[in-house]
Amino acid sequence: MEELIERTLEMQLSIGDKYNGESQCAYELSDEVLERIKSNDPKLTSIKLGAFNNTHHALPQKFLSLLHNKDLCDEAGILIGSNTHLDELYINIHMRSDDDDENYDYDDLAENYDEFLKGVANTKSLTTLDLGYCPAKSNAIHILAPLIEKGALESISIQNCTGDHNKLLASLLSKTNNERGTLKHISLDGTRGDDSISDYYTVDLIGTLSRYHSSLESLTLNYTTIEDTSRALSSMLSNPSCTLKKLTLEENEFDDESLSVLAKGLLENGTLEELNLKGSEHVSAEGWVNFFRILQPAKLGALHTLFLEKNNITDEAVVELTQVFANNNTLKRLNLSLNNSVTTAGWQTLASIFLNPNSAIDTMLTSGNPSFDDDAAIAWVDALSQSKNTKLNELLLSPHDITSRGWLALENLVCNKTSIDSLYDSNHTFKFYFEDTTTEQSAVVPAMISYHDFQLSCLVAECSRRIMVRRLVRSQEKDEKDDKLQDFRKKVMDKLSTDRITGHEKAVHKIIQFYFMSGEANMKDIWDMELNVIAHAIATIGCFAKDNIVATQDGPSTSGHTLLYQIMRSVPSLFDVSSSNRKNRKVGSKG
Repeated sequence: MEELIERTLEMQLSIGDKYNGESQCAYELSDEVLERIKSNDPKLTSIKLGAFNNTHHALPQKFLSLLHNKDLCDEAGILIGSNTHLDELYINIHMRSDDDDENYDYDDLAENYDEFLKGVANTKSLTTLDLGYCPAKSNAIHILAPLIEKGALESISIQNCTGDHNKLLASLLSKTNNERGTLKHISLDGTRGDDSISDYYTVDLIGTLSRYHSSLESLTLNYTTIEDTSRALSSMLSNPSCTLKKLTLEENEFDDESLSVLAKGLLENGTLEELNLKGSEHVSAEGWVNFFRILQPAKLGALHTLFLEKNNITDEAVVELTQVFANNNTLKRLNLSLNNSVTTAGWQTLASIFLNPNSAIDTMLTSGNPSFDDDAAIAWVDALSQSKNTKLNELLLSPHDITSRGWLALENLVCNKTSIDSLYDSNHTFKFYFEDTTTEQSAVVPAMISYHDFQLSCLVAECSRRIMVRRLVRSQEKDEKDDKLQDFRKKVMDKLSTDRITGHEKAVHKIIQFYFMSGEANMKDIWDMELNVIAHAIATIGCFAKDNIVATQDGPSTSGHTLLYQIMRSVPSLFDVSSSNRKNRKVGSKG
């Protein structure tokens, strides 16, 4: 079956989802796709060359084979340039790694890459252009000048962007034929070394965007040197006419002063929804403390996503961060992964953020932090329980420093098996995940401790992890046990980890699974129920038995009817039809 799915997807990728919907996407310049481009097929609106996912690693090589053929590059570029229906063009080329099997250097393909772009430059319909990894020897920006100056592009993305690329791009964007400019998204990943995007070029670009593209919504500047750039960004953010919603500044050379300057711009901004400051490793611990202190008066009323992973954030900075969002009701996603300077005390302090009754945080990422241990986990559970917080849906963490004490606290949060009431009052929306960093290719796997006992949960998660890793490396070996447990995990996730069933239904499932099926001792509670409640309970259990799984030490089981049999054995008087018993048991009465 998997092989059939693989082949079907491969076919769809090559011909462009022929039968699905109005707008279609091609992932390869096959003969059929080229013919559709040539015939100006109105349904083919997007081309993603070299696009791939975890299942289709080989696809980038297909576009690379195209780049080895100059004539084909020329032909394909001309056909795309003459098409009037294509709206999006993505070119997914990545920097060559030591693991590449092919004996080539991407920069050696620059001539053919440019030949392809010469045709593309004549297109009249493109609004989205992603050049992927731009070979250092390429003249891509110069070649695409007619397309950029026309002013119809709404999105431009370039990786391995040099200072010269940036300078020319700023010049072209200032000459747009559209008075207000149409550009809404621009993403530039710089290159390290002498050709890196320096302050001089970046400041010029930001000034151009502010003057000529006032509708800009998303700006990405990664791997750049930032000093004067922070002032330009601060000015852009504080401008009352700013429309920026997403700002990504990963792996940049911020220092303490430039980060503080950026914070002052954020104080005056009311439009930014997502901020990414990942990998600002030149900022000191004190710099992060000052950054959060400056932000404390800010309302940040639009901000819903904040990425702060891989930084020098310490416990003191966490205290200030908690103050920033103490009364915030918009932040939904906070990423503090790989901040190894935060200790257990810092994570305990951060737990107070959940005591905010207006907190909207639904996703928290803390993986790669070895100090997130039992005490940290328990502090978070206590805060979530005290506030009865049901907004937090997902927590990603590294499990290596959490022992059974911490796992038990997390388990009790989502599945307190003490009584029927405690089970019903458990948190039915919260899920926690862990990142396995012990394998070559780590995978994020649901722990799902909430549904079945901890040992089985670990077994399912481990098998799921092995399945995911196996697929990543495209292994062909089969493992029957893994397949069964993968199916089991899928059913569990479908039933309890998605919004397909309500919190009430999840609670009922947990009560049946953990309370009544945990042993005959709890069956006596059936006898203490009113007769009409017993009838309803048995009907519910019957439905559960019909189409729900049961966790057993031997793996997934569909023997849910066993529970009905246990009820008969434990409370036989329920099925006593003698006249004297019927007289003693009336609807609405007990015992």
